[in-house]
Amino acid sequence: MPGQQDLRPFEIHRAVDVDLIASAGPGEYGHVARILGASDEIDAVITIHIQTIENGPDVGPPVLEAALTSGKTQVAVLMESGSGRASMRNSTMTIPVYEFPEAAAKALSRAASYAEWRRTPYGEVPQFTDINLGRARQLVVDALARVGPDGGWLTDDEVRGLLGSFGIDTPQSHEAESRESAVSAWSEIAGPVAMKLIAPSALHKSDFGGVLLNISGADQVRESFDHIMALTDDANGVLIQEMVPTGIEVLIGMTEDPSFGPLLVFGMGGVFVELLKDVVFRAAPITDREAHQMVTGIKSAKLLEGYRGQPPGDTTALEQALLRVSALVEAIPELAEMDLNPVIVREPGDGVIVVDGRMRIRPIRSGWSPEIVDVASVAD
Repeated sequence: MPGQQDLRPFEIHRAVDVDLIASAGPGEYGHVARILGASDEIDAVITIHIQTIENGPDVGPPVLEAALTSGKTQVAVLMESGSGRASMRNSTMTIPVYEFPEAAAKALSRAASYAEWRRTPYGEVPQFTDINLGRARQLVVDALARVGPDGGWLTDDEVRGLLGSFGIDTPQSHEAESRESAVSAWSEIAGPVAMKLIAPSALHKSDFGGVLLNISGADQVRESFDHIMALTDDANGVLIQEMVPTGIEVLIGMTEDPSFGPLLVFGMGGVFVELLKDVVFRAAPITDREAHQMVTGIKSAKLLEGYRGQPPGDTTALEQALLRVSALVEAIPELAEMDLNPVIVREPGDGVIVVDGRMRIRPIRSGWSPEIVDVASVAD
């Protein structure tokens, strides 16, 4: 296999079973192997041999010779008690050996999938010209000074500022620390608002009942503000946010892997990401092709296509949002964790918008990262 044979690209349309009688020996196996190897209808061969007598003849040499001549992908199953043989080999070729046919078929399937993946175009990592890297870097520098050497979570304003620096849309929002400032924020938005708890203990605001929707009118804003502030002892205020048109809720996030570094995650949003665990991962930075594969790779992808009369989502804008988040992750190595949930995918042409999100940063411990640039050297 690897290093010994070229894996020919193939797609299994049907399997052909050639049954040899129990008395078949090396000659018969070699004869059949040559016939199969010469056929243009055969892409791969699984040789299965069951030893019927102790220390019986070895079918390996003629099968190897036929495989070398044909160049076809080969695996073998030798059901021999206690043989422990892992391969059939000679000086020029190696054929892997399995104990049971199921394992051989699975290995062949994985090899075919890998060959198909190798033939797939890699795609391109886009370069965005509208990113305000200077603003983003300054925001991170200021936030690190605030959270200290152990790092910490960005405020809602900082999260929106970082997303905005990379061209990722967020709703109009204001933080309110009093009833009247909440009313003032509602008046400025000029429409129904969502009101959300701001508290260090409430990373998942909905778990606390800290999200109220479609709030309108000064009296209702004041009552909602009092209700939210009473939910926890560490409430710092209330986020007043314009109501976003309905759409399909998805999650875009990032986590750090000790081996692969930053991993982007995508899946269905809201509470469904934890309930269904329907997510896909890719190592950052991702290409445009990988962004498409992420959007279409979850089990719930049909929801984005329009399911049972529901309108489809703007998957083109969603893929662009994934690519912009990838650019953010690549440019901000201090980012340790990110959870944008929900991200509302609106109808085609209407784009996507990040309704809620959280990000955790920490100082770079050691080494040098080319992504870190001097803020003064970057034009706004």
